[in-house]
Parts: sequence; C-alpha cells; structure tokens
Amino acid sequence: MTTSPSTDFRALSLNEPRYAGFSISTATFKTVAGSGGKQHSIDAYIMVPKSASTPSAARKVLVKFHGGFFVTGAALYPDWFAGWLLEYALEQDAVIVAPNYRLIPEATAVDILEDVLDFWRWLADSGEAGLQAHVSTAHSGVALDLSRVVAVGESAGGQLALLSALELGRYGDGAGGVAGHPGSAFSGLRAVIAQYPAVDIEGFGTPPEAGVIPPIVYEEHVRTLPDGDVVSEIFPMARMGVALSMVQNKAFPRFFGDEKRMWLLKRIAESPAVTSTPYQLILHGADDPLVPVKGSYAYHKAAKDAWGEGVVDLVVQPGGHGFDGATSLSSDWIRTALQKITALWRD
Repeated sequence: MTTSPSTDFRALSLNEPRYAGFSISTATFKTVAGSGGKQHSIDAYIMVPKSASTPSAARKVLVKFHGGFFVTGAALYPDWFAGWLLEYALEQDAVIVAPNYRLIPEATAVDILEDVLDFWRWLADSGEAGLQAHVSTAHSGVALDLSRVVAVGESAGGQLALLSALELGRYGDGAGGVAGHPGSAFSGLRAVIAQYPAVDIEGFGTPPEAGVIPPIVYEEHVRTLPDGDVVSEIFPMARMGVALSMVQNKAFPRFFGDEKRMWLLKRIAESPAVTSTPYQLILHGADDPLVPVKGSYAYHKAAKDAWGEGVVDLVVQPGGHGFDGATSLSSDWIRTALQKITALWRD
C-alpha cells in the first residue's frame, strides 16, 4: 500500500485487501488530556474473522502491538502485518485486537507502559466499558474466550508483547492486580510471539541507505511541539526521519529514563523472579540492521539463566528487519515454530 503522510491512511487501512477476511471495528480504550484542553482518544482495532469453523464458539484472542521505534506507526498499518500472522488468525478462528499507544517524543516510556497496562485492563473488563461489550455490539453473535489470549508484536511491538508477558504472567497464575477484574476469564497470557523485538533500547540501528541524520532533526521536532500534544497513531513514514535521528544520536535514554520495567534485559538480570512466565517465541532475521539479532540472543540467554530451558525459544532465519513479512503460513519454518503456540492456545 503506497500512501503519503497527508493521506487518511486509517481509511485506506480499513479497506486494505489483505484484511478482506476480517470484519473490523474501532474502539476507544482510553482517553488522555491533549493539547488545548481537548481529550485524546487512544483506540484499538478489533478484527473478527468473517468465517469460522465453529461460529457459535467463543473466539481465541490475538493481541497485536505495532512497531515503529516507539516513535511512529499505527496499529492497523497493513505493511506491518506479516502474511503468516493474518493467515494464522483466520486458521485459528482468532479475533485480532490491535491497540495503539502514545508515541515518543511527545510521550515517555512511563506513558507507554501506562497505555499498555490500561489496554489489558480494558480487555479484562467484563462490564459495559470493556472489550467484550464492544464486540457484542459491533460484531453480533461473537464472544471472546479471554482464557485463551496470545500476545504478538513486531520490533517495538515485540518488546511490548514481551513486556506484557512479564507484567501479566501465564494464564491461570498471572494478571493479579494488573489486569484482573472480578468475573473476568482473563488471568494472564497463554503465550507470546515476538518478531524481532526491540529488547535492547540502546541497540537500535539504522539502514545503511539512511546516511547520517543529525540530531537537529529530532531536536527541532521536540522544540516545536505544542504544549500537551499527544500522538498515538500516524502514518509511519511521516516520522521515520525523527525516529532514525533519535536512533543515530542515542536519544532514547532521554525518554525511557529510569523506568526499569521497560528495559527488559536489565529487568530480567536484576529481578529474574517471575511468579509464572508464559512461553515466548522470538523470531528474528540474522541480518537485521534496525534491531540487531544480538539483542534477541541476549534476551534468550537471560531468560534461560532466569527461568530455565523451554520458556523462551529463539528462531533465527536469513533476512533483515521484517524478514517474515511475505512469509506464508504454509512455509515449513513458521509452521514448525508455531507448534508449541498452537498447542498452548488450544489446551
């Protein structure tokens, strides 16, 4: 899909041919104060398969966080949905729930963490303001099985999926005090799929063709921000220059600060004890210049040291960032990699 920064890409995304198998609705899961005293809505997209092998059965849930260096992007941007992932949701009769979240530099890591946790609270809420109530209204006859939730994300979204695993814990043992609601079936994650996750915030890279991007690019953006401005959804290329300038000039610690819960490698090393950690599958391209694979190797080792064998699996394939974008579910390597996820989601 080719667009320009000024294009209403949300409308284009809703009509994306790759989403033809889904009925899509939009729900606001949170509002925050924005510029000029106005309220800013943070939305999630709900993608319900139009056909199901057992229409009357409650549907599994696949929560998908988008990437974009935490600086740019949108939950429904189609180029960041791997082909195999859409096919997998259709095969599994799974409803995709894709939330936006506040983006830096207007926001900070603390804001992003708050949005992620508030999203999970909304998902768990069994009342009139929760996800299931929206689905019942917008998608007649569809019920969600909140005991079967898997989180997935690419790049920065992969980090947020792994973050969710640490915050919420494994189904049946987790979510205490974070997402738990009386009467809700949600009590943690069955599993997580992290595609080239940005676990090392200081380890971001830029593609060789980007050249040298001076700090003035992001500094000028920050300097001219309106007071109270909030951005939670934007055409990715509109801010890619700002993102790459921040990467090259090591600006991320300024916005991530000492919020230790967001620095996953440090978090596992310093506080490895997690009551119950869900299974995590990491997929990464061996030649990724934006999120080097060494970060995933480091996470895999840290997880093994902290939790033992089998909690985190790492699958490395040839290719760069987004290497799996055109991968079909019929590819042997992805089908094999997903076997444990499928079993955990089913049982």
